[in-house]
Amino acid sequence: MTEAEDPKGASKLVIALLLSPVIIIGGCTALVMFPWTSVTPTASSTATSNVNKYVQTWPKDYKSTTCGEWLNKMTEAQRWAASADILTAARNKVSGGSGMPSDALVSKFERNISIGCEGSDAVTILEAAYYVYNYDSTYKP
Repeated sequence: MTEAEDPKGASKLVIALLLSPVIIIGGCTALVMFPWTSVTPTASSTATSNVNKYVQTWPKDYKSTTCGEWLNKMTEAQRWAASADILTAARNKVSGGSGMPSDALVSKFERNISIGCEGSDAVTILEAAYYVYNYDSTYKP
């Protein structure tokens, strides 16, 4: 993923988070109790809208976006695009994968970040994503 494809710097941030031990007191309880269920993807039917779903319009970088903003300010499209960006970076840059994860996996990742963020407004979405990614091995390539 080039800098142009990774405008929010997710790959560098995810690598930094995954390589450093991050301990989050508030929110750990919520992150441990995920109901790991499948989520129906929000796939679009046209090629144009299929590409547009990856376009991130959220103005802040992920390392400074809180769970409170994720839950209360980001739109569904912004959360999905962020989930796709973060999950792709984690899989490809950290875990040695290649390519894009399926829409179903991105949707599941988004849902589980949302569940992990409940009651943890000050935690960043990258911190929540770190725990979600490492808690469930199905996210890894």
